[in-house]
Amino acid sequence: MDLFQIPPQLQTSSHCSAYQSVRNNVESVAAAVTSIDPLSVERSIDWDTNHQFFFTPGMHASIENDGILTEMSNPDDATTARPFPDDVFGTVCIAGGGKTSGATAENMTHPPSQRDFSADYNETNEDGTEVVPSSGGNPTDIYPEWSWDHVRTYVSIRHASRFCKTQIRALAAQDIVMLEKYNGPKTYGSTEEGTLQAAKRIKAVNPNVKILAYLNAMVHYSGKSYAANKSWKDEWAMIDPKNKSEFKWRERHQCYDHRNLEFREWWIQRALNMVAHDEIDGVFIDGIVKTDKRFLPVKNHGKAYLATANELRERLPPGKILIGNGLRANTSNKNGYLEHLEYLDGSYLENWGRQENLAPTLKLMSAALKKGRIIMLNGAPRNVNQAEYDQMRKLDDRYDYLGKPEIISFSLGFFLLVAEPHAYLSYHSGVDAHPRMLAVFDNTRFEAITRKLGKPLGDYVKNGNEYTREFEYLKVWVNLKTTQALLTVKDDQDTLPSVPSASGQSSSRPSSPDSSTSQSSRKGTSRGILDEL
Repeated sequence: MDLFQIPPQLQTSSHCSAYQSVRNNVESVAAAVTSIDPLSVERSIDWDTNHQFFFTPGMHASIENDGILTEMSNPDDATTARPFPDDVFGTVCIAGGGKTSGATAENMTHPPSQRDFSADYNETNEDGTEVVPSSGGNPTDIYPEWSWDHVRTYVSIRHASRFCKTQIRALAAQDIVMLEKYNGPKTYGSTEEGTLQAAKRIKAVNPNVKILAYLNAMVHYSGKSYAANKSWKDEWAMIDPKNKSEFKWRERHQCYDHRNLEFREWWIQRALNMVAHDEIDGVFIDGIVKTDKRFLPVKNHGKAYLATANELRERLPPGKILIGNGLRANTSNKNGYLEHLEYLDGSYLENWGRQENLAPTLKLMSAALKKGRIIMLNGAPRNVNQAEYDQMRKLDDRYDYLGKPEIISFSLGFFLLVAEPHAYLSYHSGVDAHPRMLAVFDNTRFEAITRKLGKPLGDYVKNGNEYTREFEYLKVWVNLKTTQALLTVKDDQDTLPSVPSASGQSSSRPSSPDSSTSQSSRKGTSRGILDEL
């Protein structure tokens, strides 16, 4: 990944002015980019530790949720978007660090927690080695029905107009569907109505799918696409006390101020209006980590947001689910924002792909699953030849390509290391279902995901950078340092080739990213990778 250092003169500037300076030079930065694999990159830059920014095409969904706007369905509405060949867009990414919100178990009321989540995240043995949280938790009846038959999946998706019948059938085949912002306003007049109509169509095919409606914790998406905006008041927007002007997210969008009680009621009512429909099973709160960013002009704003979130939790009708984009390993919050699971039923995880974030993300997911929370991991293809991929103008070709073992195995293997009830994976290239985007989002089209899995035979075993885990029908090997993975189907008979390990001894594992494998390209053995380690 190409990283461009911010000039020294900008490093002492305020966050806003530095961002403006960078944004004004987007074109010159873009001109320097020659080859980037956007599908394998997830990044977040902390101003307190790394004064860098990067320019990357693609990855609009996960990047956006960390504060970067790229409206793929309406690129002219994104100030930081720049057109690339074949409808790929780029974004300058600059993100501030977070800080702990000060939330405690005592001021959280639902769901009940026996002890602080941070204790699970930081546990160690007497000798100082890491404690791997075991499976457990208390899933409730409102969660999706669980089975170990195969990997369980979710989808985050939007379509500005109307999903076609094929897309509806694909969405109905998932366990959870989160209907993103800007769903259906062009056809149905508003995102709220578009979300509801999409939910009805999905439920008509499969009533067991859990449908989540979108709500942002911090960024106000203005305009006529939301019916709720008719009652929005500009006086509710966050004001910078230094200059008495509105504080804009990415200098474009108004920001919510959760200290305002009138706004708080408006925000909560938006969620309640959606879940009042039988077809809407819950709410997805995006942008939670934005609520306490250090560069916000309002101090301790995270505590005000928590008050709003807890009130929503208390007023949410029985049987409705509350999921958030809350857990994040790549922030200055030492507990990865685990405190938000005191009111959330689960969390979506993104921007985990940097090597330093991998092990902490595993711990975050384990801690959440141990407490019976839902985990929705955003999985991205890796090792993508972007030039080759961009030339594929048929969606079937893109599915075939992203299903190759060397591309799918790491994200899938990483997820399987900690998979428990209720852990869900989304393996995709984008969230915009408009046909011209050629987005890959249907998990059920990947044999590596739909094949027989079976119950885990134990927790993962850690040996340096190598992690292994065994299921009834599958063996998983993942190297977090090399980001390689090997998925071995146990009922196969061929022998895996042995390659020298770092210690000079032989082991059955891939020697390069291209040799990562799954059942679709290389057969396993009864004496597979786990027996060799």
